[in-house]
This record gives sequence, C-alpha cells and structure tokens, in this order.
Amino acid sequence: MLSVPVPVPVAGAGAGAARGAGSLPRRRAMCSGVGCFWALLSAGLLAACAAAFLSPAWLLPPGRAAGGFGLLWRCAGPPRGCHGSAGPGGFGDIPSGSWQTSAVLCAGGCALLALSSLLAIVAVLLPGGACERRVCTLAGYMQTAAELLKSMTSSSVVDKPPVRRVAIFGGTHGNELSGVFLVKHWQENGAEIQRAGMEVKPFLTNPRAVKKCTRYIDCDLNRVFDPDNLGRTVVEDIPYEVRRAQEINHIFGPKGSDDAYDLIFDLHNTTSNMGGTLILENSRDDFTIQMFHYIKNALAPERCPVLLIEHPSLKYATTRSVAKHPVGVEVGPQPQGVVRADILDKMRKIVKHGLDFVQLFNEGKEFPPCTIEVFKIMEKVDYPRNKNDEVIAIIHPKLQDQDWQPLKDGDPLFLTLDGEVIAYKGDCTVYPTFINEAAYYEKNQAFVKTVKMKLTAKHIRSSVLGQNTT
Repeated sequence: MLSVPVPVPVAGAGAGAARGAGSLPRRRAMCSGVGCFWALLSAGLLAACAAAFLSPAWLLPPGRAAGGFGLLWRCAGPPRGCHGSAGPGGFGDIPSGSWQTSAVLCAGGCALLALSSLLAIVAVLLPGGACERRVCTLAGYMQTAAELLKSMTSSSVVDKPPVRRVAIFGGTHGNELSGVFLVKHWQENGAEIQRAGMEVKPFLTNPRAVKKCTRYIDCDLNRVFDPDNLGRTVVEDIPYEVRRAQEINHIFGPKGSDDAYDLIFDLHNTTSNMGGTLILENSRDDFTIQMFHYIKNALAPERCPVLLIEHPSLKYATTRSVAKHPVGVEVGPQPQGVVRADILDKMRKIVKHGLDFVQLFNEGKEFPPCTIEVFKIMEKVDYPRNKNDEVIAIIHPKLQDQDWQPLKDGDPLFLTLDGEVIAYKGDCTVYPTFINEAAYYEKNQAFVKTVKMKLTAKHIRSSVLGQNTT
C-alpha cells in the first residue's frame, strides 16, 4: 500500500503555508529522457506495424519492392514482375484461410500498439505518482499482448516439395485380390486415378504370386525391402521375391534417395475385421498425416483407423517403403483368393481421396495443423502352444472380429478345445488388431496389441507455391 504524506503547516510560512495546507505537493510531469524515448519507440513500432500490415514493400529498397506483399494490399501483377500495389482488396480477396487469420491477428496487434502508444504519450505528460505507474504498467501489458498477436500471425508453415510421381501397388500378396483387380483395371483404363500435374502409375508388384493366387512364391515380398536384401548379389538360387524387390527398387527408388517416387499406395486385404485401415510408417511424416486426416474426414462417418507401425525392434521393410511417403491400405474382412464388392469399393474410395488430397496440395491449398488418432503397434501376441510348438487354443468368440476395440485386464483372449478360457493380463487397456489373420499363422501371430495416441501434423503447403508468393 502506498503511504500518502500529509502536509503540515509551518508557522510564519504565510501565503506558502496557506497554499500548502490541505493539498499534496505538486509533482512535475514525467518528461524524462527514458519516458520520451519510450513514447517515441512506441510510436515508431506502431508506424512500422501499420506499414507492414498494408504493404511491406514500403519498407524495402526500390529495387526489392517486387518481393513485398502486404496482408491487405495485393500485387497488381505476377510475383516476380510486381512493382506496385493494386490497392487494398476486400477481406474475401485474401487467397487462403491462414492468410485471412493472419490479417485479423495482425490488425488486432496494430490496434493494441496504437492504444499502447497513446498511453505512452499520456504517461509522459501525466504528473508522476501512482496514476502514472498504472498507465505505464497497462501500456506494457498491451505491448506484450500486441507482440503475442503478431507472433501468432507468423506461425510456421512448412514448405513441402510437390508430389509429382505416385505409384499404386497391387498384388504384393498374390491372393489379396482387391488390389489386384483394381490395379489391372487401372492399367487398362486409368482415367479415374489420373490427376493434373502428376504421374500416377498402377503396378502389379508380384505377378507370379498373382498368377498362382498365392501369398508369395519363395518369401514375403512385403518384408524384404531392407538394405541386406536390396544389396544382395543376384545369383541363380536367389528367392524370387528378393529379386523382384531389387527390380521394384530400381524402378521406383532407389529407396531413401531423392530419385525415389514421392508416394506409393500399397493395397492389401486382411481376413481380420479391420475395416478400411491406413498404415503409417513414420510418426513425423507431416505430409502423410495430413493426407490421412483428409481421407478420414472424407470418409466420415465411416471409420478409418490409422495403424502406426513405427517400432524400435519390429522392422517391416515393406514394399511401399521405397517411396518418400509410403502409405499402406489394408481393407477387410475378405478371405484370401476372394473379391468382395464392398471391400473393393472401400479400397477404391481411399485411393480416390488420397489422390484428391495430393492434387489439392500440388495446386497450392494450405493445410493447417491437424491432429489424428492413431493406434501404435506395441507387441505381437502368439497363440498358446504346446511343447511341439503346435497351437492349442483359438481366438475366443468374444475377441473375434473385435479389431480396434478396447481389451482390458481379465477379458477373454483364447479358448482351448477343452473349454478353458485364457484371459488377457495387462496393466493397461490395449486395442488389438489383425485378430486371427489367416496369413499370420505362419508368423506365430494371433493378433497385434496397439495403444491409442494422438499425432499432430504441422501446417504445410507446396514449396512451389511458397516460392511464388513470398
């Protein structure tokens, strides 16, 4: 609490004593060097903010004015040939939502700076004391708020290279027929998958397995895209799928290089009740996460789970991993060697929406930060076995077809032929998937345990657009 001095009359003071009695001593206005400098600095910041808000070109040398664009003033010509402004445009003329948001936030920051500058000038002219200090404090808070608003307008937009080369793989496993049928159809008539500004190539990855309608010939093609197999010397007895992996890597890679295809959709079926599932390999792939967010919204209210297979010890070395952005599409339930119309249609829609996203991205649409729910793989769970390594229990009926549903401690997992129920034991809730997948009996896998988590992708746009508008 501030103590207020009480003036005391002094004998013989005369008129001075009379003037001082019952009143506070008058203080000089705070027109110190610091106060004046603060007022001038505040006014200067306001001027710079207003100029930048309308057109930063005003702040640049004449020879560089073509590179300046304001939030409200738009360029009269193409970016590289612009030497002036076409004047302030309407709010609706601003070409993107993020630009409009920036205009609103920056305008709010300028308004706060204007009020702060006014308070700074008032504070200089006010008498010193509590009132002056309150004005200074208020002005400081307002300047801080203005800077926060301005910083929000510069939220980082990540420029990503345009996606020009896309492949759609079918037949990685020769008995998963939805992808086989779609790829063969698109090889004959690819109008529905073509998009302006990019090449889309449908490709049958394992033609020998497709011909025999079997999962593979010698080994799983979807597990041999590792450095050892891709660099393996070609000899007469090399497994067919390893040789085929090297051919695919030569056509669509090399894996991990700048020359690799931008995006590969790898189409699979599962006998499990997984619905239309998207498989993500890299939790830091903003482009693919943004695509999945777009696909999920396009398919809503139909569910489209995302399986994240990123794991320190579980290495998949998938066919699609040749691309910079690998996308697995797993749709079921569908028996091996069978085509179901509803499953094929679901797969077709996922590919369509994915290609639509790429086209929008290439055309310059910005995608603001987004968050998606994913199921991160944690552990593969095997069937109970005897000493001869034979399966002695099957998936419990209450677990069958319950992919993506919560599994809690004590819930039934397996059922022996003697009727014994084997329950799940765990400290936390998990979400099983690939439940009772037919292809995974040979891999000693009854299902996969996953945990639910959130992934956030950054604000992205095509780098070609960024070069043309900044």
